[in-house]
Amino acid sequence: MHHHFTQVTHRQVGASALVCILAFTGIARSQTPPGEVPESDAPQKQFWARRETGYLPAADGTLLRYSVLLPAKTGRFPVALSYSGYDTGSIGGAAYLKNDVTFSFDLDRELVAKGYAVMGVNARATGCSEGAPFDFLGVKYGEDGRDAVEFAAKQPWSNGNVGMYGWSWAGMSQLATASDQPPHLKAIVPGMVLGDLRLDNAAPGGVTAYAMASHWNEFVHFRWNAVSESANAEHDSRCLEQLKKNARSLDEN
Repeated sequence: MHHHFTQVTHRQVGASALVCILAFTGIARSQTPPGEVPESDAPQKQFWARRETGYLPAADGTLLRYSVLLPAKTGRFPVALSYSGYDTGSIGGAAYLKNDVTFSFDLDRELVAKGYAVMGVNARATGCSEGAPFDFLGVKYGEDGRDAVEFAAKQPWSNGNVGMYGWSWAGMSQLATASDQPPHLKAIVPGMVLGDLRLDNAAPGGVTAYAMASHWNEFVHFRWNAVSESANAEHDSRCLEQLKKNARSLDEN
């Protein structure tokens, strides 16, 4: 079975292509709502044949933490990439296997079952990724997404076709990445994105939502607790040290 994503053009991203793929394969079903963590912490079965973790270099040398879950087949695979500042760079870790994940364990499982390499990348200054200061959706966000796409396309387990998926922070990252037009990005399917960061989020109707900032900060720390749990289980001192730096940077901004 051959997999491909529809090409992204300057005028139109190929979101409809990936939507069709997900719908056809039965993947576009009910998922965990944005910003919510599944209630169940029961152990989950490993659904991937091989997991790779590491750090990919952004154009300026900043190293971004990633994790890839690979199917039990041989050859090269299309890549489904999720990119955010939560726990995406730690998918497949100990917390993930307890269904303690920001997005959807079930969706990732079905993507791998359909022959996709599922890749998660943490944005700079989040999780275990390098970089400072913390800058939500800053100018580097799209550039780093571009570098992540091109890195994924060149790996020995990749067939060069990369699509992005996810919602909320992982949805906005797709728009930022697509704006930089990485050659190997074939489709995006962003959900729950903001059209106006101030009026849709920080000040709906023009009224400042002070609780939004503080509650979101707490949620980010909560999701990084899952990153910490996985890193501790893997005795990843490098990850844990960077996570402490990022936590301080988040609170200072």
